[in-house]
Amino acid sequence: MASSVTVPCDLCGHVEHKPFLAKSGGFYTRCPSCGFVYTNPVTSDLSEHNKIYYNETSGKYIQKHFSIRHQRKCCALLRKFNRHRKLGKLLEIGCNAGGFVYAADLKGWEAHGIEPVEKVTEYAKRKYGLNIQNCFVEHADLPEGGFDVVYSNAVFEHLPSPTAAFRQVRRLLRVGGVAYIETVNIASYTFEFLGEGWRLIDPRDHPSLYSPVTMRQFAKKSGLDIVRIMTRGVRFRSTGERRLSGIKRITEEIKKLPYSILSRLKLKGDRIVLEARKTDGAD
Repeated sequence: MASSVTVPCDLCGHVEHKPFLAKSGGFYTRCPSCGFVYTNPVTSDLSEHNKIYYNETSGKYIQKHFSIRHQRKCCALLRKFNRHRKLGKLLEIGCNAGGFVYAADLKGWEAHGIEPVEKVTEYAKRKYGLNIQNCFVEHADLPEGGFDVVYSNAVFEHLPSPTAAFRQVRRLLRVGGVAYIETVNIASYTFEFLGEGWRLIDPRDHPSLYSPVTMRQFAKKSGLDIVRIMTRGVRFRSTGERRLSGIKRITEEIKKLPYSILSRLKLKGDRIVLEARKTDGAD
């Protein structure tokens, strides 16, 4: 049986023992001081859980990352990053099978990736020679101030210590460089509708759950200046439920429309997008 240890809030340091939500044998705490939601207590097998999952599903992610559809999405995002290009260097944290790093290379960036699970990067490194380090971002051997853009999608919810990751992001950015981070929004309509039935709510897989407020606080704590925070996405049904069709699907889409609009206006979409800039080279 895995041992467990009570941990303080990674954002403000407050120690809270009261459970906020229980699921899959684990518990979340909501810090009463700053509102950050995190796995507490932490079990000793937490770091191995994701590694086992991605080792078992590496083939699926390789197929997805190098599909035409995914590559088109990568290229669309890279066009947004072009305005920040100065050094011509880009880093993806949690690059998984390397599809985005591959697309960035093709667009003329000197692209780097960080991914702790070596199994999912084997194909990309072997076939395309992608520059991927198999480690956690805190341990990456990369130059200070070396990147125009640091990008991460669906990764920061996996981090037990966001503070350390945010500080590393700031260190790696050049002055004027931009961090672009997407993650789960616990303060969303989707969580209100689905609660623990939402697939992304799992204290083993996702030990850190953010709101727009706590994302802003983590970025400011690390010394990054906020450019913008937005949210998007609403779900009424859990991912495992059967897809609706016909009139039922149309009815659900009509019902979803006002929430989709409000999710952007009130920052209650289920995905947070943070854009922040390094404006000062001093630590």
